[in-house]
Amino acid sequence: MSGRSLTPVYARAVLSARRKGAAVRAAAAAGEPLVLPSGPGSALVHTGVSVSADRAAALARATGVPLRPVLPVLGPHLLAFAAQLELLSADAFPLPLPGLVHVTQLVRQHRALAPGERVDVRVTARRPLPHTKGAVVELESVLTSGSEVVWEGTSGYLARDASAGPGAAAASERRPPLELPGPASRTAARWLVPTGAGRRYAAVSGDVNPIHLSALAARASGFRGAIAHGMWTLARALGQVEPQLGPAVEVRARWGSALLLGSRAALCVEPLGGGRGGWSLAVRSGSPQPGARVHLTAVTAPLAPPS
Repeated sequence: MSGRSLTPVYARAVLSARRKGAAVRAAAAAGEPLVLPSGPGSALVHTGVSVSADRAAALARATGVPLRPVLPVLGPHLLAFAAQLELLSADAFPLPLPGLVHVTQLVRQHRALAPGERVDVRVTARRPLPHTKGAVVELESVLTSGSEVVWEGTSGYLARDASAGPGAAAASERRPPLELPGPASRTAARWLVPTGAGRRYAAVSGDVNPIHLSALAARASGFRGAIAHGMWTLARALGQVEPQLGPAVEVRARWGSALLLGSRAALCVEPLGGGRGGWSLAVRSGSPQPGARVHLTAVTAPLAPPS
């Protein structure tokens, strides 16, 4: 159901994780910046791929979002993620895949895709950015149909042991920040996160990171138990408002504290100001009232036409 199997790709990444991790830590200790591949090694292309109708239905079941005639705005990320995983697990890519944390996501959907519609996917790694806990590597994903760009995504992954280097601060100033309002606080729905959500989303997405599948593996990584995929949390939150948006839409998201499987959470939704017709979203801990912890902050709005 997950399309091309990503388990062998992830297994290959696990085998190289110790070697890559040791090299990254040694470079950071020596004050050396993280250097990503350039040229052909910095990008990866998948051609003629699609999200089948069966897989779209499985995604709807996994996230609890009603099935629609077109893919949800995060549906194309399934195709982007497959290419991302292959790029991150390549020998030439210096970071160990296990331990990378998905911290931000930007999506610009220019039009909705139909299940089975074939597109080409190109994923490119950008120069790392500084972070208080290490360095963030952004992967840009562009989906095209012929010469038409139909979907774009930028995924930010935190590498805790890496150093972006002294020149990264100047580079970050040239990139527009991921601007988000304060987390919404008006409760729209209350969730009991299914204990099987990690396995169901892994089956459809190919993201088989053990921290989403096993409490033991999650505890070994410092969590209190198995945690929900960040994209599962975002997809479920967007499902609350997506039918009210048009086919051209933008999503900006940042994840905070981990969301434990089997826990309770509150989805908060508020209209955006400025007359754009969008929504501010947050997933907060606790029930019946939102708690202090924020698992997700996001906004979604109609995509502004190019100027």
